[in-house]
Amino acid sequence: MALKLVIASPKLTGPAKLVHDPKDTMLNSLDEAMQKISNIYMQALISGTHTPELEISLRGLEMELFELLDQLYKQHRLKDYMNYESEVTRQMIIYNMLKRLFGYEKTE
Repeated sequence: MALKLVIASPKLTGPAKLVHDPKDTMLNSLDEAMQKISNIYMQALISGTHTPELEISLRGLEMELFELLDQLYKQHRLKDYMNYESEVTRQMIIYNMLKRLFGYEKTE
C-alpha cells in the first residue's frame, strides 16, 4: 500500500507574507497590491472572467507596485526592496504564465 503525499504548489499559494512594521504604509500598500494580483487577477484567469478592462486595471496596479519599489530603493531601504522586488517579480511571472496557459496572451 503506497502512501501518496499531496503538497500545494508554493508557486500558486499567493504572495509570501513578508513580516514588517504594521505602521509602514508603503509596505502595507505593496502587500495589498500583491494580494490583489494573487487573488483577483489569478482567479479571473482561472474562472474565465478575465476581461480587457481587468487587464487595464492590472497595468495600473503593476505601475503602482513598481513605483512603490522605486521609492523603497530611493529611500535606501535595500533589505525591504530586495524582499519585495523578488516577490513582485514572482507574482508577475505567475500571472503572465497563467495568462498564456488560459489563452489570454498569445505565445511568441
